[in-house]
Amino acid sequence: MAKKAPVSPVIHPGIIYRVAQFEMHAELRECWHALKRSIELSSPDFYEEIKNMEVGDVKLLPKKKQITIQKYFNRARYRATPYGSFAGIGIFNNNGNNGDNKITIGKEQEICRFIDWPSKNEITFSVKDLLSINAIVIANSSWYAIRENIRYIFRNENGFELSDIVQHPLIMEVLNACKEPIHIVSLRVLLRDTCSADSDFEHLIEGLLGLQLLFTSLQPNIVGEDYFTRIGFTSQEIIDMS
Repeated sequence: MAKKAPVSPVIHPGIIYRVAQFEMHAELRECWHALKRSIELSSPDFYEEIKNMEVGDVKLLPKKKQITIQKYFNRARYRATPYGSFAGIGIFNNNGNNGDNKITIGKEQEICRFIDWPSKNEITFSVKDLLSINAIVIANSSWYAIRENIRYIFRNENGFELSDIVQHPLIMEVLNACKEPIHIVSLRVLLRDTCSADSDFEHLIEGLLGLQLLFTSLQPNIVGEDYFTRIGFTSQEIIDMS
């Protein structure tokens, strides 16, 4: 029997680590204001009860609330599980350089706020918006013509279904023109003879987008660049952890 070659693990130079917000031996008096900021992010209702308090006032609170503060403080010192700003994630570039082999973690924390994914349902773009930025449009690649109809895969709230609409020469012209990605202004030029009025063109494209026979470069994506960043919605902030 042939011997298996020994496995030689290779450590990737980019190391992801997690770290608690404060040092393990930190004192509450040193971290009170930073702790309150973290509580504000994670528990706004409780923060309203303590936002104007100084650290010396904590012992005047009811025992239950003192315990709540202590639980938050323990999390911020001992638990590296991300939760609000009570812990952080970093990347260490292990380039193999000789030295004292120490990793120094700064006391500044970059808070990244991400928009809730369901918010994408509230974002709409009119055909005028698409024309103003010359967005790319492309046909639903699943469509095909059969007898008098156009069939294609449509996504509903629960999944996917096979849908169809009645064929129309103008719709067929659009779908054929959009088999490959095309800028909407170029599409407008192609349809000048068969759809001369701008209002008719906008109504046509709006209808095909609603039917999911057309997609645009401004629609949500789950791979590639973050959708909200791609369309200009970003939010981040630097805070001092000390």
